[in-house]
Amino acid sequence: ALRIAIGAWRSTRICNLQVEANVVPITLYIQQQSISLYYKMKAKDPTHPVHTHIFNPNHRRNLVWTKLFKKPFAIQVESILNSWNLSNNPMLETLLYPIIPPWFNLGQLIEHDLVNPTNKSMGKEQNKQSVLETLRTKYHDYTHIYIYRWL
Repeated sequence: ALRIAIGAWRSTRICNLQVEANVVPITLYIQQQSISLYYKMKAKDPTHPVHTHIFNPNHRRNLVWTKLFKKPFAIQVESILNSWNLSNNPMLETLLYPIIPPWFNLGQLIEHDLVNPTNKSMGKEQNKQSVLETLRTKYHDYTHIYIYRWL
């Protein structure tokens, strides 16, 4: 499919096609997706059925694995993590965002007035300074404030 998309000759190497098309090699892509799924399952509660089934400590790790008797998913990904020098137990943090019902009056929570009033003729830099000063004075005890990119 890459040869058709790029319009390359049949004799062009696949690695060159992947570089030209800016496509990750399939082996690395599969490893990346496996690690992502591993971390997602690792983040689940240890009492969750998926967690207890996948990360079963009773898996025999010293067996000879064949095509018929394949390695369990967790053991496969742990070997990938070791080869990439990644942690088996990442510190995963779940952020809880406050839920404000739509009927709640947001005007009580959000102030629209700046400390120093501004207008369009003052310029972008002075408006930016006024917004930053307002954030410092009114919202100094907040840990995260999501604002526009230009700030």
